[in-house]
Amino acid sequence: MAMLAERGDYEIFYGDLASVSFSTYLIETVSIRYAPSMAIFNHVALRSGELKSACIMAASSNENDVSQDGIALAPLPFAVKEQKKVTAILSDKIKVDTTGEFSDFSVLHFATHAINNLDKPEQSFLWIPNPLQNEPRLTVGEIEKMKLKTELVVLSACETASGQLLRGEGMLGLTRAFLAAGSRSVVSTAWKVNDAAAAFFMERFYIHWVESFDTAGALRSAKKDMIGHEEWRQPTFWGAFVLWGF
Repeated sequence: MAMLAERGDYEIFYGDLASVSFSTYLIETVSIRYAPSMAIFNHVALRSGELKSACIMAASSNENDVSQDGIALAPLPFAVKEQKKVTAILSDKIKVDTTGEFSDFSVLHFATHAINNLDKPEQSFLWIPNPLQNEPRLTVGEIEKMKLKTELVVLSACETASGQLLRGEGMLGLTRAFLAAGSRSVVSTAWKVNDAAAAFFMERFYIHWVESFDTAGALRSAKKDMIGHEEWRQPTFWGAFVLWGF
């Protein structure tokens, strides 16, 4: 099922909807993908490429991380664990590295913080660890200038599907920036996510993804795994993860 979300219907993510009897969720019966606008949908539909390499990055668990804007960034103890798990899963299929230009990779995975600036969406950013920079931020403005050949970008951080709504263009933010830069698909989040739940979800997602490289199907299977898990079965823990593009 493909949904066009350019008119402000970002408050409803249909996979989280339950049946009348509350016995099943829609995502258990059908895979769902979204597009921020028809222009972006047509743009990514034309792309296809070969899976060659992946870059898996994680924020540190340093309790002293503070952005230049004075924003305190909470430690993410499960981010590095997520990085290691995803790396182990992908390493059997494709080359995994953390060096080089982002445009060189087929898969980009970020387990980190995301900060949204709704007034100036071009200043929204991902917190990317880089010892060569004073502040390791990757902004929307920088992402939009990239020329990516990426099949999949995963933004495992809080509210990475958020942004400034522009009618006809969709939500201006991190997700749209990666699609506009050339990524064929982006998995991002509709709300704040639990660090431990996100790590478990991503492990399940990639286990399914490497079987067929079907992103929509893998996302659906990972959500079904969460529903079947005693600790993570509530939509709060898995419903935030949404697929944009193909």
